[in-house]
Amino acid sequence: MNTAAHNFADQSFENHTLDPAMMDAIMDGEIAPKAALKRALWACLLGALGLLICIVLFTFSPFDSSMDTAGIAAQSEGGFSNILGRPGANLANFLLQSLGWAAFPAGVLMIFGAGRAVIKPRLHITRLDTVRRSFHL
Repeated sequence: MNTAAHNFADQSFENHTLDPAMMDAIMDGEIAPKAALKRALWACLLGALGLLICIVLFTFSPFDSSMDTAGIAAQSEGGFSNILGRPGANLANFLLQSLGWAAFPAGVLMIFGAGRAVIKPRLHITRLDTVRRSFHL
């Protein structure tokens, strides 16, 4: 066995920066690696969606053409001013017409929610527990 891998396997987790409840759950084998990977992938997708929303809203221009507006930016030499081009202009237009500028905080909250899901996950919480807590049952 490689000495570096052997030393890593023998290290105690007492000086680790993770939450003590998280470390207990890992040491007891209560967190399955497959479930942790699934949670991390969903969190990354949520964070990417939030980042995409923030980017298209930052680069929104009312002069870009979209599905319901005929803009003048597409006819100019520069094309679309949205960084993602026509799809970004369409997405920004849809978000602003449906949610208004509240779409921007929604994107930021998605990014923060994804970060929290990866950094400090909630252990032993089922969907039924979430419903109970939401409705004070």
